[in-house]
Amino acid sequence: MDGQLKQFVALVTINNNIHNINEDLKGDYIKLSKNQDNGSKVEIDGNIMYITNEGQIIK
Repeated sequence: MDGQLKQFVALVTINNNIHNINEDLKGDYIKLSKNQDNGSKVEIDGNIMYITNEGQIIK
């Protein structure tokens, strides 16, 4: 562990209010963008990925 704090993206299941944190969704800089056809755009430390409505991560 490098001792630095990281930001995380938590995915929340609306039906049961369960919060999940995926280790692939952490970094020093996170920017969330509006929904697109292939999911919500997430930029983490310069890497672009998408999160679908089902919670799948597309890299």
